Amino acid sequence: MNFYKVLFLSAVLFFSILLSACDDDDDDEGPGFFRFYNAISDGPEIELELDEDFYSRVEFRESTSLDELPADNYEAVVHYILPNSDIENVIPEENLRIRENVVFTYLLAGTADDPESLIIETDVADFEDEDFDEDLARLRFVHTAPDLSAAVDIYLLDAGDDLLNQTADFTLDYLDVSSPIDVRSGDYRIMVTTAGSDTVIFDSDDIDVNIEDVMLYSLVSNRTAADSEPRLTMVELDDGRPRTMPNETENTHFRFNNAIADVAAVDVYLGDIDTAPIIANLGFQAISDEIKIAPDDYEINVTIAATDEIIQDLDIEAESDAQVIVLFAGDYNAGLDNEVKRNLISEELRVISTHAVVNFAHGAGFAEDEGLDVIIVEEGGDPDSVNAILNNVSYLAGGSFELEEGRYDLYLYYDDGNARVLGPRSFDPDAGDVVNITATNADGGDGPMAVKIITRGL
Repeated sequence: MNFYKVLFLSAVLFFSILLSACDDDDDDEGPGFFRFYNAISDGPEIELELDEDFYSRVEFRESTSLDELPADNYEAVVHYILPNSDIENVIPEENLRIRENVVFTYLLAGTADDPESLIIETDVADFEDEDFDEDLARLRFVHTAPDLSAAVDIYLLDAGDDLLNQTADFTLDYLDVSSPIDVRSGDYRIMVTTAGSDTVIFDSDDIDVNIEDVMLYSLVSNRTAADSEPRLTMVELDDGRPRTMPNETENTHFRFNNAIADVAAVDVYLGDIDTAPIIANLGFQAISDEIKIAPDDYEINVTIAATDEIIQDLDIEAESDAQVIVLFAGDYNAGLDNEVKRNLISEELRVISTHAVVNFAHGAGFAEDEGLDVIIVEEGGDPDSVNAILNNVSYLAGGSFELEEGRYDLYLYYDDGNARVLGPRSFDPDAGDVVNITATNADGGDGPMAVKIITRGL
């Protein structure tokens, strides 16, 4: 993508910022380029105000597109946006100086209780020089992984190369920013090691650099409720929306959710059942601990734990850095009419320290033809007074939402006709919790609707 393609702000945003920008001696300067980026590992969505006007909201690992702003001074204020409230002025107000022909990145990193701001300015004035080599792009790197206290070495390699006889391009401590590096357009590989070692902690062989790109690569980390080790990934920021690059050193992270109502417990095998199971004796309505599997193609067999009778088998493609829960649901009916089905669902397990994350799955086989609406109210509240937080969740599918710490009532309705099928069911998530709610058949098979609520935290 060409860096100098036209970048438009909406008319309202542009003129509100233009009119409120401070007057100074540089009114005749051309525009600069601005983005706002959220790298707070356990933080919520954040909101930026410029000169007391709303600018944008961004989630973790998200940024605004690169916007053209008049060269001037701007007062920046940042707020946390929670599901039902805001936390204002989470860092002191800052003055941002936008300058002509400079790419200005304003980012927040660190943790939610200790956020830190960082300003990165990349001069691109020479891109306008007629003698500038138009086949070049400009790249920078920043270490924004608070769960990684050690310094890191960063290698920018040609696609397909490895670390043999290579020298690190940059060594960065936490919140360090590299100097700009100009490279020719082409395909590249980024590898990151702990400083001074050959231990690779991040790898992506999928870097496409184009003419006159101005790229920022941010190493980020976060923790999940299912793993004691932090996850590392890298975010690529250019003039459009950011791209989170999967970490090719990471395994696939699997969990298994047993909603088979008429079998006491199941075993899960990776391949032949003559081997030891990867999950043993997983009871009805239970969710397994996390299993890490190297990226590859596998066959998974699910058996009745007491008899080793196979009741489900499936082929899966395990991909690097994926977080997947495998839902098995329905009734086995003693093998006479096996209605057990399964689905692989991507799940959100990142811990957000300011509030809770809730993952919902529909595993009620007797209602497989019905989509479910999920209603959440404060305990004792009227479910008719609110809209569904999730709509028409189909059988074997799922969805996620966020709640502030408190005590709530859960209701489930059929999407077709609004018939209530469950509720109220109370639960009380804390900040930092990750909650799984699974709708299932009743214990033993068929209806009425049941739910299992499982809460995990760090």
